Amino acid sequence: MQTNDAVKAIMAKAGKTAYAASLDMGRKHSFITTTLKRKGGIGAPVLSDIAGACGYRLVLVPDEHMDDVERGGGIVIDGTTRAD
Repeated sequence: MQTNDAVKAIMAKAGKTAYAASLDMGRKHSFITTTLKRKGGIGAPVLSDIAGACGYRLVLVPDEHMDDVERGGGIVIDGTTRAD
């Protein structure tokens, strides 16, 4: 899953709109929508803030534990490719 898709999935699982999550982050209501439209992807600090506003944490997991993450409802971002 690409980063923008992961952000959308996190918000959907949390039952939050981009508007509500942006406000929960202490940002302007349009922050997430604007961020998702930018080229170049989302950096780790912003991704972490969005995740936190939706009840998630950004973590790094060793490859051998990825099955546990996915079984536990985690969202996996594929870092091997970049979407425009």
